Amino acid sequence: MKILITGTSRGIGKATAEQLRLCDHEVREILGQQECDVGNREAVRLYCQKLKQGGFMPDAVILNAGIFPTDVNETFHRDIFDKTFAVNLGGAINLIEEFLPDMLKVGQGHFVGIASTAAFRPNLRAISYPATKIALALALRGFDLHYRDKGVAFSAVYLGPIATNMFEGKKSALVPKAEDVAKMLAGLLESKKPVVYYPFFSTMLARLLLPFSDKSYIAIRKYLLG
Repeated sequence: MKILITGTSRGIGKATAEQLRLCDHEVREILGQQECDVGNREAVRLYCQKLKQGGFMPDAVILNAGIFPTDVNETFHRDIFDKTFAVNLGGAINLIEEFLPDMLKVGQGHFVGIASTAAFRPNLRAISYPATKIALALALRGFDLHYRDKGVAFSAVYLGPIATNMFEGKKSALVPKAEDVAKMLAGLLESKKPVVYYPFFSTMLARLLLPFSDKSYIAIRKYLLG
């Protein structure tokens, strides 16, 4: 299978690219802005054009690129907010825009988007990050509703805390490593489930606590996961 994956400079993206190669897939990576600024629509168009001209048309695209900067403290930083949306949401949409028509022509394809349980709640560190994740997840589910019957599947993956540089809590058995996520994603390329929650405990906790206030949820989560 030919697979394109974004955001592979470290963490989940890097581990997933390595895992997919172990499974004998042909993998192309967008490491970061030095490779292609996924938040720039024209840059994505040119990058994808070169891939296609070089004979690489992906069977699956894993939309992993994402940033989590602080956009609110003493004041609100609109420029950071806009950049987060451009990368986390716009980057995914830019790639879908480029490859969806080709996949529909052949009647097959798969987009996998990395969302988060951050989509369920506001965050003390940033306004934009959870907002991009809920927008991404709903967009993917909307695409799946429209195009799965035409052969192109979309999967929204809600990740709980994962032991990467982005996670600031304590490392424990309840917090999987990036390599564990990579194995799950490799399996998802086969099953093509429309919605995935991973890992079980933290994502279930996030859903069960939806009736609680935001402050109560943050306190409970901090106690359990750090």
